[in-house]
Amino acid sequence: MVQLVARDSFAGYSIEGVLGTGGMGTVYLARHPRLPRSIALKLLHSHISADPDLRRRFEQESEIAARLDHPGIVGVHDCGNHDGLLWIAMQYIPGTDASRLESRSVTVERALRIISETAAALDYAHSREILHRDIKPANILLSAAEPGRAERAILTDFGIARLLNAGTAVTATGTFTATLDYASPEQLNGQTVDGRTDQYSLACTLFALLSGSAPFHAPSPGQVVAGHIGKKPPRLSSLRPGLPQPLDEVVLRAMAKDPADRFANCTEFATAALAAVNGKPATHAPAAQDTPTGLAALAAWAESSARAESSAAQQGERTDAPASAGNGSARHRAESPARRAARAESATHLAQTESPALSTPAASLAAQVPADAAPRAGGDGSPAARAATQPPAPWSAAMTSAASRAGSAAASASRAGAAASRPASPGSRAASAGAPPSASARLESAARQPNRKALVAAAMAAVIATGGAVVALDMLSSDTQSTAAEVTTIPVGKGNDGDIAIDSASQRAYVVNSVDNTVTVIDTRSRTVAATVGVGEYPRGVALDSAARTAYVINSVSAVGNQSTVSVLDMTTNTVTATIPTGKNSTAIAFDSGTHSLFVVDKNDTAPADQRYSLTVIDPAAKTVTATIPLGSVPAEAVTIDSSTHTAYVTTRTDRAVKVVDTVAHTVRATIPLQAHGDTYDRITIDTGRRTLYITDGTTITLVDTGTNAILHTIELDISSARMDQAQRNVAIDPKTGTAYAVGPFNGVQVVDTVSRSVTGEITVPTSKGISVDPATHDVYVNSGSGYVSVLDR
Repeated sequence: MVQLVARDSFAGYSIEGVLGTGGMGTVYLARHPRLPRSIALKLLHSHISADPDLRRRFEQESEIAARLDHPGIVGVHDCGNHDGLLWIAMQYIPGTDASRLESRSVTVERALRIISETAAALDYAHSREILHRDIKPANILLSAAEPGRAERAILTDFGIARLLNAGTAVTATGTFTATLDYASPEQLNGQTVDGRTDQYSLACTLFALLSGSAPFHAPSPGQVVAGHIGKKPPRLSSLRPGLPQPLDEVVLRAMAKDPADRFANCTEFATAALAAVNGKPATHAPAAQDTPTGLAALAAWAESSARAESSAAQQGERTDAPASAGNGSARHRAESPARRAARAESATHLAQTESPALSTPAASLAAQVPADAAPRAGGDGSPAARAATQPPAPWSAAMTSAASRAGSAAASASRAGAAASRPASPGSRAASAGAPPSASARLESAARQPNRKALVAAAMAAVIATGGAVVALDMLSSDTQSTAAEVTTIPVGKGNDGDIAIDSASQRAYVVNSVDNTVTVIDTRSRTVAATVGVGEYPRGVALDSAARTAYVINSVSAVGNQSTVSVLDMTTNTVTATIPTGKNSTAIAFDSGTHSLFVVDKNDTAPADQRYSLTVIDPAAKTVTATIPLGSVPAEAVTIDSSTHTAYVTTRTDRAVKVVDTVAHTVRATIPLQAHGDTYDRITIDTGRRTLYITDGTTITLVDTGTNAILHTIELDISSARMDQAQRNVAIDPKTGTAYAVGPFNGVQVVDTVSRSVTGEITVPTSKGISVDPATHDVYVNSGSGYVSVLDR
């Protein structure tokens, strides 16, 4: 996979930084070779560029996008093939996207303007016989307001567009391509789609902008599908007080189950919404509530099975397996709804562009359902209990037929999957003495239990096979009240109280060992030690430049006084290739891919008081210090960076604040005061997609909006088992699943749902200070005292 870095040249364009990376390729910020403007350069991964079918898909995507010339649609400037790699140069829109807006701060007027401008762009595309098919907040870019130019909504990612009159789809036959939270019933049913499909998704987008959540967002993909197919969406006015009830009727009509009951076009929907807010009479009556049939009947059956299961549980019947013994026990599984969906998305290897969307052949998932996986009678064996666990007759046949039709394809896929499965780890597995069960084995096991998820999963397999929808297998993984967390322990060096950094592209984790003065390199696929690399004295932190295949390790003390150094580690050869002197008593390091610079938190006892703590800037290419940014006399602790906005955030201790640093101008732009908890050792991380900082002192997690520097919320951690170790505190984020993991003065890893902003459980494992999440597998790596790392299989 080709990785470009700042100042590289590609197809004549000068690379300035990375805007985003997805399953299809990477989007870079680049400069036009002749004109004084920036562009977004989309470069396909090399293995995709070499695939004839995917090359054809990319070329069709480029052609489709190039046919659209509208101020509300991202423009295509050029495309081509350079050194065997396909690329497309697109209009660069500085600003943000609608998914990053906080619903509480979005006015109704702004939301309607965004929807109106998007509707106009969609109607234009529809007039050219082009559908978008993946309308959602993340695909609506919002240009930054400038003097003389207000914010504009600009639609992007026509990568899964389909010509209305095309004889073949852009993606393979039997494929569902959309984001589930915003997918229309006809997309989920595998029926013919037209411009009213985009209208349905646009109505879901308006709902999310005003309420903060998609209308049918739920813990499992199956529930989301059931909502779109057979449920009436909640009324916006009930979720956001002050909204006029006529707006509810407009949204209900745009989200009618039958496309014929929706508005004639997107602009008509947007106009009706604006009229409803302005107090004008509604032009159109809402569509009648659809009668649940077909897939909706299946959803109703799943709900009735849940009620039967609940009734059995109330009578004292236990449906969960007994808790497993071992160091991986958990008092809650604590798996958030978003996590279940994301893990399933990873498990089924769904292709994504820089704007993620579900896209995989239906048979690949349905084939994993055993022919005998239909739910069996549960409860007390009574007719009522048996009826509750039996699907409607047509769906019983559909499930068996679906598995049968997909069987031959599944056989070869299963063999390939088995060959590629993770080798057994030499470390201990708390939940199982052998290798973890396969996804299909977990599915079959769950299907034999009188459990709601088994019922829903088997039912949704039939939906997948018959309608082409993609639904997650890993909704079966476990309930919120679970029995155990699967834990692997990996021996590493001593004193591993430093950082852990993960490069998912190369499947490697880098663990800092402060006593041994080494870095342990872990193969995250086999969960074995790939290498141990000697670095400087007392290493504290590590930062990765994945594009350049380089790791940077900050060594707090060296042989020369208290002068700190940075060890430059080649991630390909696992060797130290250089040592860069930095400041003194360094505590943390971060890499900014936007400026291609390192930022190190330093302390200089001999400097003037107002310059004692600083952020040292290093050019890793020149291996020299290029600037020193004074932070003041208050001890600085940790640093994280948002490369997309060229901003570093540094926590300070005695005054408990966050310094906001411009990584280009090398100045402190602002100071964000936090709630005082004494002399704390705050650790910090960032979810750049949600523009949110997470800062922990071990007893709380403070959420800060990086757009406004305002404190959004403070989450209280459970410190009932506190051991009050000042040093052991940290937080890691899995943005895709909406989950945070905290270590602190308690006996384990506390799991936080970032949507509900609450602690949902604690996994009891020994912990130290380092913790990190693998964004590809969603596994959590945590230092577990001196000598080993625990991997929590999530």
